[in-house]
Amino acid sequence: MPTSGGSDPSRFTVADFPVDPERARCTCRNGVVSSRVYAHGAGGGVSFRFPASECRECQLWNACQSAEANPKGHRSVFISDYHVYLRACEVFNQAADGRALLKRR
Repeated sequence: MPTSGGSDPSRFTVADFPVDPERARCTCRNGVVSSRVYAHGAGGGVSFRFPASECRECQLWNACQSAEANPKGHRSVFISDYHVYLRACEVFNQAADGRALLKRR
């Protein structure tokens, strides 16, 4: 179960941003909580925004943002409508039953 499709594996992925069940709040690895949530333009999920003012001095910047990221830019985290199922699959794949099934592939 990949952490998220197309993400740079050297940076935090969507799996590193816990989201409350109502998808009203998202928390970064440094404990910053965002309630800035926007419906995704193409549908199928929501995007949370962490403004630069909350991230600029963060000691985790390099693990969160790309090297080319604008220091005045924001971090967006897209949460698909399937996020909760993907995270449940990830947990299952780490359990003994999941690992056994993966070995049989």
